[in-house]
Amino acid sequence: IVLVAMFGLRLGTVLTSQVAKLRDGAKLVAEGNFGHQIDVRGRDELADATKSFNAMSSALEEFARNAELARKRAERGRDYAQSVLRDAMNSMPLGVVIVDADDKVDFVNSAYTMLHPNIDISRIEFGQKIDLCNFVSMALSNVNGREGEQIQDRIDARLKEFRRVTQHDHLEDKTEDGRNLVIVHRPISSGGIVIVETDVTELRAANELTRRFEMELMHRHKMESLGTLAGGIAHEINTPIQYIGSNI
Repeated sequence: IVLVAMFGLRLGTVLTSQVAKLRDGAKLVAEGNFGHQIDVRGRDELADATKSFNAMSSALEEFARNAELARKRAERGRDYAQSVLRDAMNSMPLGVVIVDADDKVDFVNSAYTMLHPNIDISRIEFGQKIDLCNFVSMALSNVNGREGEQIQDRIDARLKEFRRVTQHDHLEDKTEDGRNLVIVHRPISSGGIVIVETDVTELRAANELTRRFEMELMHRHKMESLGTLAGGIAHEINTPIQYIGSNI
């Protein structure tokens, strides 16, 4: 009886220790320590379970490694795409503003800040977003409004226009320093809008110069036509007078 008890105690201790190792190993794997291995002792069913656990842990380690590599590649691709997009936007001569679906300004390129130097975009550069209402208020602070129009009425009207993104309306502003701006807004498929501002001051000046040149050219042609007409009339009058004078 004593020998059987000692043998049973020894066997129970071995089995208990192996089960405890499996339990501790499972706990480590659950905490993210993939690849943890347990020493295999014996050839019984418990040893087979330990081998299966080790194989599973190795497979999880390989899967986690591949997932981490894929995540790093995706992050590098995303950072590269964002960098290219940001550089492309900043190289454009047009002012571009991207507003998300929550009416928060997500991006402002450098051309827009040149059109509106009073706008502080340092918050956006540090990952913060500006409410569209506040952004419009800053943008309209250097834009001439109609006589007697309140700034809040101008802000409300501009926000109303921006929210009517299905009509693709063109807006026009004139800054205090005399620049003419044409504003176009378009919807984004993921929600929100993109606002594009174009400085057409030089274009309008060129158009005005061309219009004046055309008016001067038309006036010159008119004077040339009048001169030709006057010469013809003088010739028609002079011919019979000469005939009469010759006869006399």
